[in-house]
Amino acid sequence: MNWEEYLWLPSTLTILLTTWFLFGKSINFLLRKRQIPPSPSPSPSPSPSPSSCPAPAPAPAPAPEANLLAAVAGKEYEVFLSFYGQDTRLGFNDFLYTYLCGAGISTFRDNEGLQVGDEIGPELLKTINDSKIYIPIFSKYYAYSKRCLLELAHMVKCQENGDRMIFPIFYDVDPSEVRHPHTGSYEKAFRQHKKKYDEKKVQQWEEALGIVGKLKGLELKKETNRPEGELVKIIVEEVLSKLKKHYTHLPEILVGIDHHVDKLKELLNIESNGVRFVGILGMGGLGKTTIAKVIYNQLCESFEYHCFLEDVRENSNSNRIINLQNQLVSKILKRQIPTFDDDNEGVNKIRGAIRGKKVFIVLDDVDKNSQIEKLAGNFNWYGAGSRIIFTTRNAEVLAAFQVSCEREGSSDVYASYEPDLMDDDHSLKLFSKYAFMMDSPPKGYEILADELVSNAGGLPLVLVTLGSLLSVEKDRGSWQERFKKLKAIPRIEVLERLRISYDALDDQQQQIFLDIACLFAGVDKTNPCYMWADCNFFPLEGINALVRRSLITIREEDNTLRMHDQLRELGRQIVHDENKDEPGKRSRLWCPEEALDALRTHQLTRKVKVLCLDLRQDSEIDPNIQSQCLVGADLRFLRLGRADLEGDFKHFLPSLRWLQWSCKINFTPANFLLKNLVILDLSGSQITYDWKGWSESKMAKKLKVLNLSRCNGLRRVALFPTFASLERLILSYCTSLEKIEPSGGNLINLRVLDLSNCPCLKNLDCSMFPTLESLDLQWCEQLRSLDGLEQSISFKNLNLSFC
Repeated sequence: MNWEEYLWLPSTLTILLTTWFLFGKSINFLLRKRQIPPSPSPSPSPSPSPSSCPAPAPAPAPAPEANLLAAVAGKEYEVFLSFYGQDTRLGFNDFLYTYLCGAGISTFRDNEGLQVGDEIGPELLKTINDSKIYIPIFSKYYAYSKRCLLELAHMVKCQENGDRMIFPIFYDVDPSEVRHPHTGSYEKAFRQHKKKYDEKKVQQWEEALGIVGKLKGLELKKETNRPEGELVKIIVEEVLSKLKKHYTHLPEILVGIDHHVDKLKELLNIESNGVRFVGILGMGGLGKTTIAKVIYNQLCESFEYHCFLEDVRENSNSNRIINLQNQLVSKILKRQIPTFDDDNEGVNKIRGAIRGKKVFIVLDDVDKNSQIEKLAGNFNWYGAGSRIIFTTRNAEVLAAFQVSCEREGSSDVYASYEPDLMDDDHSLKLFSKYAFMMDSPPKGYEILADELVSNAGGLPLVLVTLGSLLSVEKDRGSWQERFKKLKAIPRIEVLERLRISYDALDDQQQQIFLDIACLFAGVDKTNPCYMWADCNFFPLEGINALVRRSLITIREEDNTLRMHDQLRELGRQIVHDENKDEPGKRSRLWCPEEALDALRTHQLTRKVKVLCLDLRQDSEIDPNIQSQCLVGADLRFLRLGRADLEGDFKHFLPSLRWLQWSCKINFTPANFLLKNLVILDLSGSQITYDWKGWSESKMAKKLKVLNLSRCNGLRRVALFPTFASLERLILSYCTSLEKIEPSGGNLINLRVLDLSNCPCLKNLDCSMFPTLESLDLQWCEQLRSLDGLEQSISFKNLNLSFC
C-alpha cells in the first residue's frame, strides 16, 4: 500500500489502524507537525499603530484613519487581532503581536481609537474577510467598545463559512462572562448599548459573544503561575498548526533589525524577474544570521521552493557537505531522497532539482567560494525571480564570487551588504531587555549599564550574552565586579568578553558547554544528555543554565543543541589553551589530525576525555589501534572512523560512556568489557548477526542507546536480556534486515524503535517492547504483519508511511 506522508497517531487510534493494516485496507492519513520558537520573555513597550507583519519591532505611534486604510488596502493577513487598546495594548497584545510576526505570521491588529467614530469601514471588513485566524482578546472593557463588538460579529459570520478559525483569549474575564454578557463584567456595558443602539444590532453582539465564549481558547486567569512568554507560545503553536507555515527560529528579542531588513529587501529587488544573489558580510556576532532569518521568514511564503541551510562552514567539514546537498534537494523536491555518493553527484542533483524553478535559498555562514559552487551553483541554473542569499565572515568569498559573476558577464545579478555595528541607543535597549526585561535600565543602574554597553563595542552577541549573565546577578556590587573584569579586556577581544559568561558557570555546566562546542553543536540533545547524566553532570540543570545565559539555544523542531559560531570558537579555544603545545594534555581532541598526532607520539594522558579519530583521511597510518596506544587516557567519548582495535583492553577504557565505531566484520579485541557504556553507535559498520563483538557487548548493562543504522550486513538482530536498560534502538537503513529475535528476554525499557527504510523486514512482534512509545516503519515495503502493539502501555507514535 502507498502511505504518502508521515503518519503519527495516538495509541488507541494506532491500534485500530494496525488492525486495518493487517487486513490490507488502504488508508491515507496526513499529519503536518509544526514547531515553534522557544518561549520569549515579555517586556512592556509602547503600543504600535495598526500594522502588519513582517516588521517584528514596535511600530510608530498611531496614524490617522487615512494611513490605516492605506496600510490594509490590498493586503491579505493570516491573523487578525481584536482587542480594547486601553486594557491590553501596553503589554500582552504588543508581546503577542511581536512574536507572531517574529514567527513569520502576517498579522493585523486594530487598536482602539485609531479610526474616526465607532463604525468599521469596508477596508477593515475586507481585512477580516481575508484573514484566516481571528484572535479576540477579551478584557474587562472589551464589550464597551462598539467597534470591537462589530468586529467580533463579523468574525463569527466569516467563521460560519467553515474556512476561518476563532481562537479567543480570555485576558481578565471568565468565559462564562463572555457567554452571558448580561452578568459580570459586561452587564453595565450592555445596559448602555441597549439605550444607544438598535435592539437587533445589540442582539447580534450578544449572540456573537455567546458563540465565541463557548469556543476553546486560553484563560489567562487560570494560568497565573505561568509566564506570559509560555502562554504566547501556546497561542503561536495553535496558529502555526493551523497555518502550517515554514519558518526559521529567531532570537526571542529583536532590536534594531528593521533598517537592515529594509536595505536587504532593496538589494534583493523582489519585484524584478531576474535572478539575484546577495552576500551579507560581517564579523562573527554581528547578527548576519538573524538578519537572514528575518528576511527568510518574511519572504519564503512568496516562493513555492525555498530552503535555509544553517552552519554551512561547520557542516562542510569532513566531507559533510554531501549532507547539506541532500538537505537542499530534499527541501526543493519536497521529499526525502537517498544520500549522494559524492559532492559531484550532489551538484548535478541540485542543478536538476532547481532548474527553471523560482527558488529562495539562504546559505548561512559560508567561508569558501567552493561551498557556494557546490550548493548554489550559478545564476544559469535558476528560474526567473529566484533569490539566493549567503552570509560570510570572509571578504575573499565575496570578492571571488563577484569575479566569477563578471567572468560570466552577469555582474548585475550580484550585490553585497555589510551591516554596521549597533548604535548606542539600540545597544542599550538590547542589553536592557536581557538584563532587566525592559527597554532601559532601572534607576540606579543607568551609568553602569552605559559603561557596560559602551565596552561591548556594538556587537549584538556580546550585548545579549552579557545581559543574560547579569540578569541573574542580585546586586550592584556583583555588577561592578563583572564590569571590572570586562573593562580589563581590550575592545577587540570578543572571545575574552564572552568568556566572562563561561567563567560564571559551575564545573559541570562548563563541561557540558565545552562538549557542545567541540562535539554536539547541531546534534539532538537526547544522546548527549544520557552521557552527561551518567557522568553526574546534571544535564537538565546544566542545559537550562546555558540557555538562561544565552550560551546555547534548543531548536524545538528537531531538539538540537544550537550554539553561535563565536561561542563555539570560544569553547574550542578554551580547550586548546589547556595545553597549547601538547594536544595529549588537553581534555578534548575533536580534531582527527591532532588526535592522530597524540596517538603516534604516545602523548595521551588522563586529561584526555574525548578522542575523535578518522583514519580514512591518512592512508599511510596503520588502521589497527593497539590497546597500548590508549595507555593513560581516561576517555568517556571515543569516535573511531574505519579503525580497528587490537590487543587486550581489560584495564583500558573503564570510564567510556560513548563509543562511535564504524568497524569491520572481524572483531579482534580481547576483554572489551565496557561496563559503563551508555551509548553504542555502530552505524555504517560491516557487522553481521554472527559478529564476535556481540558477546563482549552483553556486558554493557547500562546501555541506553544502540545505533545500528546502515549496517547492511545485518539480516537479523538478537536482543540480549542484558540490554534491559536500553531505551533507544536505531536500525534505520539496514537494507538486509529481515527480523528481530528476542534471544531470551524482552527490552522492558525500550521507548523508541526506528526501523525506517528496512525494505526486507516482513514481520515485527511488538510484544517484545512493552513500554514502546514510538515506532518508525516508513519505507518498510515488505512488511506484512505487525503484532502485539496493543500490549504496549504507553504507545504514542507510529509511522507507517510508504509501507
